[in-house]
Amino acid sequence: MKKLYFILFGVTLLLLTLSLAGCLEGDKKTDLLSGLSYKNNTYGFGFNPPEGWTTDTSIPGVIVSFIGPTINNSAINIVVTAGQLEPGETLYSACTQMIDSFPNIFTNYSFISRQNLTINNMSSHEIVIVHDQGITTIKQREVLIEKNGKALVLTFTAIPDEFDTYNLVFGESLNSVKIIW
Repeated sequence: MKKLYFILFGVTLLLLTLSLAGCLEGDKKTDLLSGLSYKNNTYGFGFNPPEGWTTDTSIPGVIVSFIGPTINNSAINIVVTAGQLEPGETLYSACTQMIDSFPNIFTNYSFISRQNLTINNMSSHEIVIVHDQGITTIKQREVLIEKNGKALVLTFTAIPDEFDTYNLVFGESLNSVKIIW
């Protein structure tokens, strides 16, 4: 009986140690997000959104949205989503599929540009388009950041007259992105 007790005690101690080690490993990963004003431990990323912008997590299919100033009845915003790349799919091919789908999604869609980027040593790709949303024309910059077969997608939208000004603010936020997948 004593032998069984010591075996059960040993197994329990081992499981407790492994559980604590898992917690510590998770803490190490979350520590990588320290210093960032927005952290999402569920999706494993963080960054510094523009100061003073409102956070909204209630939009279906969106992880988080940051709403900036409203100009001419249109809010300047950043929307964050994430997705898994298909096996063998590249960031470039995922962006090509997105671009191909835009004419079916947006009214008066115009392609502006696309380019590869590196953000904090992570492979990234950017698409810039213009389209109508209701009666308002919107300029949109989508940045996909790939890490370990997943893509974090940050979409910045503004009316064309304000795009360049707030694109600088969006760029500062992009440069702070950290992913812990």
